[in-house]
Amino acid sequence: MKRIILMVLISLIILILFSNAVWDSGRYIVWTKYSLRSNRFKIEKFKEIKNKYPYSLTELKAKINDELDGKIYKEYISSKKGQLAEAERLDGEGGWYYNPATGELKINLLEPVKKYYPFYFGECRNEIPSNW
Repeated sequence: MKRIILMVLISLIILILFSNAVWDSGRYIVWTKYSLRSNRFKIEKFKEIKNKYPYSLTELKAKINDELDGKIYKEYISSKKGQLAEAERLDGEGGWYYNPATGELKINLLEPVKKYYPFYFGECRNEIPSNW
Protein backbone atom coordinates (compact mmCIF):
# COMPACT_ATOMS: atom_id res chain seq x y z
CA MET A 1 0.00 0.00 0.00
CA LYS A 2 2.82 2.41 0.91
CA ARG A 3 4.52 1.57 -2.35
CA ILE A 4 1.38 2.43 -4.37
CA ILE A 5 0.96 5.73 -2.55
CA LEU A 6 4.62 6.57 -3.16
CA MET A 7 4.29 5.75 -6.88
CA VAL A 8 1.16 7.91 -7.17
CA LEU A 9 2.93 10.83 -5.46
CA ILE A 10 5.96 10.51 -7.72
CA SER A 11 3.68 10.38 -10.77
CA LEU A 12 1.85 13.51 -9.64
CA ILE A 13 5.12 15.38 -9.10
CA ILE A 14 6.36 14.38 -12.57
CA LEU A 15 3.03 15.42 -14.09
CA ILE A 16 3.16 18.82 -12.39
CA LEU A 17 6.76 19.44 -13.43
CA PHE A 18 6.08 18.35 -17.00
CA SER A 19 2.95 20.50 -17.32
CA ASN A 20 4.86 23.54 -16.01
CA ALA A 21 7.59 23.02 -18.61
CA VAL A 22 4.99 22.81 -21.38
CA TRP A 23 3.05 25.80 -20.05
CA ASP A 24 6.18 27.98 -19.74
CA SER A 25 7.45 27.09 -23.21
CA GLY A 26 4.13 27.94 -24.82
CA ARG A 27 3.99 31.21 -22.94
CA TYR A 28 7.54 32.16 -23.94
CA ILE A 29 6.79 31.44 -27.60
CA VAL A 30 3.66 33.59 -27.55
CA TRP A 31 5.52 36.43 -25.78
CA THR A 32 8.38 36.27 -28.27
CA LYS A 33 6.03 36.38 -31.26
CA TYR A 34 4.25 39.36 -29.71
CA SER A 35 7.60 41.04 -29.06
CA LEU A 36 8.66 40.48 -32.66
CA ARG A 37 5.46 42.02 -34.06
CA SER A 38 5.59 44.97 -31.66
CA ASN A 39 9.24 45.71 -32.34
CA ARG A 40 8.75 45.49 -36.10
CA PHE A 41 5.86 47.95 -35.82
CA LYS A 42 8.06 50.34 -33.83
CA ILE A 43 10.85 50.11 -36.42
CA GLU A 44 8.36 51.06 -39.15
CA LYS A 45 6.98 53.89 -37.01
CA PHE A 46 10.53 55.17 -36.49
CA LYS A 47 11.02 55.09 -40.28
CA GLU A 48 7.84 57.10 -40.81
CA ILE A 49 8.99 59.77 -38.35
CA LYS A 50 12.71 59.94 -39.19
CA ASN A 51 12.58 58.82 -42.84
CA LYS A 52 15.29 56.23 -42.10
CA TYR A 53 15.69 53.03 -40.16
CA PRO A 54 17.36 53.21 -36.74
CA TYR A 55 21.07 52.29 -36.65
CA SER A 56 20.41 49.82 -33.84
CA LEU A 57 17.78 48.68 -31.39
CA THR A 58 19.51 50.88 -28.82
CA GLU A 59 18.80 53.95 -30.96
CA LEU A 60 15.23 52.76 -31.45
CA LYS A 61 14.84 52.32 -27.70
CA ALA A 62 16.13 55.84 -27.04
CA LYS A 63 13.73 57.35 -29.59
CA ILE A 64 10.83 55.29 -28.30
CA ASN A 65 11.42 56.60 -24.80
CA ASP A 66 11.68 60.16 -26.13
CA GLU A 67 9.06 60.23 -28.89
CA LEU A 68 7.13 57.02 -29.42
CA ASP A 69 6.10 56.31 -25.82
CA GLY A 70 6.87 52.63 -25.37
CA LYS A 71 9.61 50.09 -24.99
CA ILE A 72 11.52 47.47 -26.93
CA TYR A 73 10.40 43.96 -26.11
CA LYS A 74 12.77 41.03 -25.64
CA GLU A 75 12.84 37.49 -26.97
CA TYR A 76 12.19 34.69 -24.51
CA ILE A 77 13.06 31.47 -26.36
CA SER A 78 16.87 31.37 -26.26
CA SER A 79 19.22 31.31 -23.29
CA LYS A 80 19.32 35.13 -23.55
CA LYS A 81 15.77 35.29 -22.15
CA GLY A 82 14.76 38.77 -21.20
CA GLN A 83 17.91 40.47 -22.43
CA LEU A 84 17.89 43.04 -25.19
CA ALA A 85 20.63 41.21 -27.10
CA GLU A 86 21.24 42.38 -30.66
CA ALA A 87 23.37 40.58 -33.26
CA GLU A 88 24.85 42.00 -36.45
CA ARG A 89 24.59 38.66 -38.22
CA LEU A 90 22.12 35.81 -38.11
CA ASP A 91 24.21 33.24 -36.22
CA GLY A 92 21.70 31.34 -34.07
CA GLU A 93 23.07 32.66 -30.76
CA GLY A 94 19.71 34.06 -29.60
CA GLY A 95 18.45 37.55 -29.05
CA TRP A 96 17.50 39.72 -32.01
CA TYR A 97 19.08 40.00 -35.44
CA TYR A 98 18.63 43.53 -36.79
CA ASN A 99 19.70 44.83 -40.20
CA PRO A 100 19.77 48.67 -40.12
CA ALA A 101 19.98 48.95 -43.92
CA THR A 102 16.61 47.24 -44.45
CA GLY A 103 14.97 47.52 -41.02
CA GLU A 104 14.66 43.74 -40.95
CA LEU A 105 14.21 42.28 -37.46
CA LYS A 106 14.39 38.54 -36.81
CA ILE A 107 14.74 36.22 -33.87
CA ASN A 108 18.36 35.04 -33.96
CA LEU A 109 17.55 31.32 -33.73
CA LEU A 110 18.17 28.96 -36.65
CA GLU A 111 16.90 25.64 -35.27
CA PRO A 112 13.27 24.47 -34.89
CA VAL A 113 11.49 25.38 -31.66
CA LYS A 114 11.61 21.74 -30.53
CA LYS A 115 15.38 22.08 -30.06
CA TYR A 116 14.89 24.82 -27.47
CA TYR A 117 11.72 23.36 -25.91
CA PRO A 118 11.68 19.55 -26.36
CA PHE A 119 8.45 19.20 -24.33
CA TYR A 120 6.55 21.77 -26.39
CA PHE A 121 4.16 20.11 -28.84
CA GLY A 122 2.23 23.16 -30.05
CA GLU A 123 1.74 24.36 -33.60
CA CYS A 124 5.17 26.04 -33.75
CA ARG A 125 7.15 22.95 -32.74
CA ASN A 126 8.81 22.44 -36.13
CA GLU A 127 9.05 26.11 -37.09
CA ILE A 128 12.35 28.01 -37.14
CA PRO A 129 11.99 31.26 -35.15
CA SER A 130 14.17 33.28 -37.56
CA ASN A 131 11.54 32.59 -40.26
CA TRP A 132 8.68 34.20 -38.32
